[in-house]
Amino acid sequence: MRKLCLLAGLLFVIAAPLAAAPNDIAPRWNGLTTEQKEFLLEAFRLDAGQQALFHDNVPIEIKQAALDSLWGMLTPERRLQVLLYAHIERPFDQAAESATRVDVPRWDSLTETQKKRALDRFRLDPSQQMVWQALSPELRQAAFEMLWNYLDAAQRQEIVAP
Repeated sequence: MRKLCLLAGLLFVIAAPLAAAPNDIAPRWNGLTTEQKEFLLEAFRLDAGQQALFHDNVPIEIKQAALDSLWGMLTPERRLQVLLYAHIERPFDQAAESATRVDVPRWDSLTETQKKRALDRFRLDPSQQMVWQALSPELRQAAFEMLWNYLDAAQRQEIVAP
């Protein structure tokens, strides 16, 4: 459990520079689990009246419009924090996921050039790079897999290019 908490905190610290990446699209409400929906409602700190917009009897279009509006009010850093802690992976809809889903390579199988490209894409500052280098291979792979989901297809291809 301690390792899991450490990994979650580390991923937030490492992923913070990715907040500058395009991240304006809200998650699809109907693609979220019950736990993820509850987490989002907590993250927005909605009162009972506002939460009524997300009750089961409200049409999905209204729920999605409300989520889109609330999402737009979050800072990029807060959006990333919510995505990481709610375990919501990008891309948010199934069609986009099937079109852009790329298997995550093993960190240890990347060349030094590819590793450098990945770290550049992750925009790690020097202290974050030191933390990254100090990770065990298992934690580094887990962090790499998590961060990989926040890269677009072009960035992924750039990293794995020979």
